[in-house]
Amino acid sequence: MTLDYSEPHLEIVTPTFEDNQELFGFLKHLHGYVESNLGEDLLWNYSMPPRFKRKYIKLPPHRDVNSTK
Repeated sequence: MTLDYSEPHLEIVTPTFEDNQELFGFLKHLHGYVESNLGEDLLWNYSMPPRFKRKYIKLPPHRDVNSTK
């Protein structure tokens, strides 16, 4: 596989805050926005992908992505 696992990951970045409550409020608002726009997608809060049983893993047919054809 040539795609990096982390490419589709969402990274939430905040500005700096002097007050923790302001930061938490900002994060709560931002999380709500993200969640309301995900559709059927899910947020995965761990750095490693989940372990699935092999029967649930559907790999596309192999093709040479470096091919010049």
